[in-house]
Amino acid sequence: CRCDVDVSSKGRGALDRHASTEKHRSNNQSAGTSFLLSFFREATSPQDDKISAAELCKVYHAVKHHQSYRSVDCGIKDDREVYSDSAVAKGVMCGKTKAKALCENVLAPYSIQAHVDYIKENELHYSLATDASNKGTTKRFPIVLRCFHFEEGMQNALLDFYSYSNETSEAITNQLLAKLEMSGLNLQKLYAYTADNASVNYGKHNSVYQKLQLAQNDVLAANCLAHILHNATRYAAGNLDLDIENIVLKVYSHFSISCNLLRHVVIRWLSLLPSIDRMLKCWKLLMSYFQSLGEEECTKILWKCFAEDRTEVSEMNFSFLSHILKVFLDSIEALEAKSFSITSVFKVMSELKVKLERRLNDHFFGFAVNSKLKQLTPDIAKKCETDFIHFSERAKRCVIERYDFSENSFHRKMSKLSLTDDVSYGEYSDAVQACKLRNIDMDGLYEEVGMVEAILSSPEIEGCQSEERYLKLFSKADVPLVNLRKVSAYIFSIPCSNLRSNLHLVTSTPAGSTPS
Repeated sequence: CRCDVDVSSKGRGALDRHASTEKHRSNNQSAGTSFLLSFFREATSPQDDKISAAELCKVYHAVKHHQSYRSVDCGIKDDREVYSDSAVAKGVMCGKTKAKALCENVLAPYSIQAHVDYIKENELHYSLATDASNKGTTKRFPIVLRCFHFEEGMQNALLDFYSYSNETSEAITNQLLAKLEMSGLNLQKLYAYTADNASVNYGKHNSVYQKLQLAQNDVLAANCLAHILHNATRYAAGNLDLDIENIVLKVYSHFSISCNLLRHVVIRWLSLLPSIDRMLKCWKLLMSYFQSLGEEECTKILWKCFAEDRTEVSEMNFSFLSHILKVFLDSIEALEAKSFSITSVFKVMSELKVKLERRLNDHFFGFAVNSKLKQLTPDIAKKCETDFIHFSERAKRCVIERYDFSENSFHRKMSKLSLTDDVSYGEYSDAVQACKLRNIDMDGLYEEVGMVEAILSSPEIEGCQSEERYLKLFSKADVPLVNLRKVSAYIFSIPCSNLRSNLHLVTSTPAGSTPS
């Protein structure tokens, strides 16, 4: 029936239970018929080739734009009516079952193999990103491959998506190494590993990263910077008088789907700010409602927030978080942007640090909050101001402890290679040493850096991001720039966050949906 059954805990009982389900009987019956075979014709003429190409094109379009397989079925039926005079349109048969099969058995393997072949042909460096998520009784692990294409830019490809009940560091490492061996990729070209910052991934002892280093000594720990910023805000918020995150969850749980509030998902940090903003828009209604219930009908945490003598302070705490979280959210969104690269990380993190320092020096907590502070009694205003200062200090300290802002930091050296400013041979030399790159002809690199200056001064490159500048540099150069290509392949293969593997976990839903 093509279903995965976890037998690690229930053993044979899990198989017996699955065999008695309607899903198993239905899938088993479908597999025993030849009905599906009528969908897949053997090409015997050029017309059949055109029909097969049209079916693949429709499925590819659906996957590209994150549409469901059902939309493919619906669109093809419409095409038969709109293009009734087309023999190809009449011959296309692609419902959701066939669309799913074409995606999983034709398009996905082709896409993976195309990326793998390009890496092997050009001897590129690459990185791996992974994450884990529960799916019933099993754990799901996407493995995302990242590399730099000299014509198309940074590429992220789903190398594999497997289910496994064991999530120890040894099991994850063995799976990663096995998938690399199956794909034929050179392990020595693996130069970065990205995952969330859990101890199983980056712990000092017995972690996935430590075990990968035994196989490839030069692999880089590309920690997810978005996790660092998220953890900084959660750590800082623990010092506030109100547990804002818990209140947001309690309020949504109280009303469930009967109100216009937004649900905050604890493991998805981008959802807290919209939830807070929506509560602020409904603040007067929420305050009136919970006060009408009274203290006996409210949970303690909600009454502490919405009690008549607490509403002003509570609203101000929500307004402050709405302001300060926007600062962190802007940085997270920059780190997770599609065309963002490691050459811009130091700039984003430094700008965040400066913003926090300015707010601390100026005692600025947002215009709305500063205005309301003047309306409170001096003792309450002082207490609120102290809490907000402590939040900013704790958040700043957490970021500084987990990110290297020094002049000799790895990201600082990578930022010199963005090509947005003049770059010297010495800066390239420092970056090559920091990256521990081999097979670089340093004398040849010196000549290539000299050739780059004239190309970068052209008006066409002005305003382009780092990735675009390198792509245009390679397309306009009269010589191959072999050494610069090796350096760029390395720096653009390093992820800045674990977004790509997270996206595959979030968007991988069954029953008519397409994978990311």
